[in-house]
Amino acid sequence: MKTKGKIMKDIVTIPVDSKVAVDTEVKVITILERLGINALYTFNRKKIIEYYFDKDKEWDEDKAVEWYNEHKTIEPELEAQAKKFFKIDEEKREVYGVFLVPYEVDLQGDIMTPEEIKKAVHSFSKSLQDIGEMHSVSGMGKMLQIYQAPVDFEMNEVKVKAGSGVLVTEASESVWKKIKDGTLVGYSIGYSGTREEIEI
Repeated sequence: MKTKGKIMKDIVTIPVDSKVAVDTEVKVITILERLGINALYTFNRKKIIEYYFDKDKEWDEDKAVEWYNEHKTIEPELEAQAKKFFKIDEEKREVYGVFLVPYEVDLQGDIMTPEEIKKAVHSFSKSLQDIGEMHSVSGMGKMLQIYQAPVDFEMNEVKVKAGSGVLVTEASESVWKKIKDGTLVGYSIGYSGTREEIEI
């Protein structure tokens, strides 16, 4: 069946699936803010049911349909918990883990593409030389490496997707104790931004 869009007042919509009775928890999530692409996501079925393209970003039906056809294999996943560490060097207190995963819906309903994660990695590499526990700014360890995974891989039963942001840190004594006792099991990124509500 040919994909068709709908022209609304301020947006172009691409219906992907029909909303059903089970979809009691739905939310508009950001796909690509700079391009004006959002989507209606159902947390019950963990899938996108409709895309929204901002006409102020010069989207029309043809462009929206073309973008959708190139990206319709995207399957966002709800983030249930912090990303697990996939390698721990006890002798050096070095901790390896993922802090961002592409096309994964976080607990705020936001989503990041590999392109946006790349920008975040570059930004963090310039600014994050002193990391904090629970997103604090106090010194809780040192950042050793930060990079974007070039391919899918698995280590110690933890799967890492290509495009994910990977962080390697040297934990301070206080953080190391919490890693050892299981209080801290993975990285969770803290960030700030501007959220815009979209009427649908």
